[in-house]
Amino acid sequence: MKKLLLSAGVILSALSLSAQTLVNGNFEGTMTAIPGTAYTYSMPGWVTLNTGPETASPNQGTQSAKAVVTNDPALNAALSWGDDIITGLLQQRIAGPVANPSTMEVSFAYKFDKMGTDTAYIEVGIMDTMGAGTNDDVYLYADWLEIPATVANWTNVTLSMQALTGTGTANRFYMIAVASTKGYYDAQTPTVGTTLWLDNVVISNPAGLAEENVNTVNVYPNPATSVLNIDSKEAISSVVVTTTDGKVVSTTNAASVNIESLNAGMYIYQVTSVSGKVSKGNFVKN
Repeated sequence: MKKLLLSAGVILSALSLSAQTLVNGNFEGTMTAIPGTAYTYSMPGWVTLNTGPETASPNQGTQSAKAVVTNDPALNAALSWGDDIITGLLQQRIAGPVANPSTMEVSFAYKFDKMGTDTAYIEVGIMDTMGAGTNDDVYLYADWLEIPATVANWTNVTLSMQALTGTGTANRFYMIAVASTKGYYDAQTPTVGTTLWLDNVVISNPAGLAEENVNTVNVYPNPATSVLNIDSKEAISSVVVTTTDGKVVSTTNAASVNIESLNAGMYIYQVTSVSGKVSKGNFVKN
């Protein structure tokens, strides 16, 4: 089942967000409770339904986002949802233009607590929104992840853009995560308690969301034996080193990374600046 965002285009086209980049999903900042609803928080840059901070055993930093299916009559009344059982939703949009969209990758970590027959779903993509109306947006690239079963431990994944049949100007990136496809896409009743956690969201693109969103870094030596040095044009927010299959082996915010204990081989580095600009490459550990 590959449910692209087009299936919910009418709902999502009505939503809008201020343009911005992501630094750890923006989940490290203050999440503000929305009055009158049981479990709905405002997070910088995200449209949310039934979401909030999760501070117990977060993947990285002090908190992550938590999207949960709840019985929430107050929220239903505000949304005219049609059922008191409300699914969890997080959606982020970032205005482009997007240079070299086919090279963009989005990495993140997730957990999923499945109840009943719910399936979680995460999708990223790039659109053309240049038309005059909200119903003529063209979907140009997308990738998605369905989560059909409980995933008890934090799991890292990277989605890469796949070209769709539409043509146009790549001028908006989006990301959507829902705890229950039944409740959001299929107009069925999801199961209360189904929960999706999301954290450490990073957008990586050699050309960036426009060139100004790329941080210039020099990583040396390469090959390296004990220390990997990072000369960054901007102050560093985080440096993440992973294996080629996505396993995180080092995380720091320093300009040097101790790699002495790593096995010999190739690794991927990702440097994020304090303004959210990202640079990604590889190095060899001797």
